[in-house]
Amino acid sequence: MRKAIALLSAAAAVATLGGIVGPAASAVEPDGPDLVDTGQGKLVWSSCNDTTTPALQCAMLEVPVDYADPRGRKIKIKLNRLPATAPKDKQQGPILLNPGGPGDSGLWMPGYISGQIPADVASTYDWIGFDPRGTNGSDPHVVCDAHYFDAERPDYQVDQGTSKAWLKKAAGYAADCAADWSWLLPHMTTVDNARDLDSIRRALGVTKINFYGGSWGTSLGSTYGQLFPSHVRRMVLDSIVGPTISWYDHNVLQDREHQRRFDAFADWTAKADSVYHLGTDAKAVEQAYHQVEDALRKEPADAAPSTGKIGPAEFEDTFYSGGYNFLRWPRMATVLSAYLNQHDTRPLTIAYNKYAAPGVDDGAFPAYNAAQCTENAWPRDWEFWKKDQAKVDATAPFYTYNNMWYNAACMFWPYQGNPAGR
Repeated sequence: MRKAIALLSAAAAVATLGGIVGPAASAVEPDGPDLVDTGQGKLVWSSCNDTTTPALQCAMLEVPVDYADPRGRKIKIKLNRLPATAPKDKQQGPILLNPGGPGDSGLWMPGYISGQIPADVASTYDWIGFDPRGTNGSDPHVVCDAHYFDAERPDYQVDQGTSKAWLKKAAGYAADCAADWSWLLPHMTTVDNARDLDSIRRALGVTKINFYGGSWGTSLGSTYGQLFPSHVRRMVLDSIVGPTISWYDHNVLQDREHQRRFDAFADWTAKADSVYHLGTDAKAVEQAYHQVEDALRKEPADAAPSTGKIGPAEFEDTFYSGGYNFLRWPRMATVLSAYLNQHDTRPLTIAYNKYAAPGVDDGAFPAYNAAQCTENAWPRDWEFWKKDQAKVDATAPFYTYNNMWYNAACMFWPYQGNPAGR
């Protein structure tokens, strides 16, 4: 898996949570036996000072590093909340929100998703966003190599002779993480995050929670449901991550789906040849894509206002984002058209800065690796990766090697999960 999905269906999915059953009279109850403290702290809410959503409240929650030792070392999870405004007898309790990743922040979600659905539904929930452990505003904020994604990065394509450079980068990243964070990395799995959800539930003082998760968030939600079935009220899992397949194999499936999306983009662009002038069939559009990438190998484009240059790796990352959101396709087609027909790199620079340029390190990439690399055994032999990924690339060339190098730190990760699976 990689990054968060584009939550185009989130509003429709969450809207279905309204009107299915009556109000959550049983969702908020006095402390009972199942609310016994397991090491979590207390929530003290205060204003987030968010000018866009003034009602938004923020808090930090202390949780155990290792739930097997709930009185041991603690870390903090950052949360925010948009409180329900409906009358008490109409309220549905808290709904926890996660966009995926692993490791992506959910702090943007309460204000956004609640604003996209009917007010009579949105007003009945306490909308809860959070930063997963080790990320963004949570404490500590794990940083390994803060410059890992700085442009210009080595070419993703193995036929460009950059494999040694990527292997060195990936091995260095894993070693850097292990050197500083060995006390936390083994405790950043999906199970640890699911137990954090239950700590949040306990701190909220409720017996049941609602949950919305997308992409990896579906794995988080289903794991929570497996661990704590009696504490689930309603749950929406959007873009399901299957529970029985390894993360390595999941990424192969993702390669194939991104190829399908890229083919759809090429077909859509070809039908609009009168606008973009890139050819009247999908093959011509795909050739245009590779033509621009080849040109950037010879002469990278200026990335300003971001630092560095836009080479083939940065170019691929820019187009990869279109696989998650078809509303970006007109901008993607404009990038190709302007570059090839007007020799204009400005649309490329704008798209790169909007969709792909690295920002401030938010801890998402260490969390991504800590979850995926640790939860099951990954292939450790580069020769296996090289041969196996070449087979995938033969049918899904758009994304395979990009995704391979994004996950390459798992070859060197200091912690291994169960070889039998997650």
